[in-house]
Amino acid sequence: RPAEAEAEYQTALALSEPLSAGARPNLEALYGVVNVYYGMGEVRAGMAGERSREQACDWYRKSYAAFQRIPAWRPITPNEFEARAGREIEARLAGCE
Repeated sequence: RPAEAEAEYQTALALSEPLSAGARPNLEALYGVVNVYYGMGEVRAGMAGERSREQACDWYRKSYAAFQRIPAWRPITPNEFEARAGREIEARLAGCE
C-alpha cells in the first residue's frame, strides 16, 4: 500500500526535518530523516515508471546526504532504534547510476 506508506513518511518528515536541520541537529531526528528518506526511496522504487525510479534515486541521495551529517554513525540510534547503514544506501544509489 504505497500511498499509505508515503502518507506516513510525509508525516514523519514534517516532524523530524526541522529538528534535523542546522549546525547542531537533533541526532535522533537526523537518524530518523535518514531512515524516512530511504523508506520513501523504497516506496518509489517499487512503483512502475521511469519517473518513479528517478524519484526513488532522489530520495536515496537525500538519505545519503543526511547520513553523512551524522558525526559518529552507530547501528542503533540514540533512542535505541535500528539505524540505516550507509552501505545499504550506497547500494541503492549504485542502482541509480
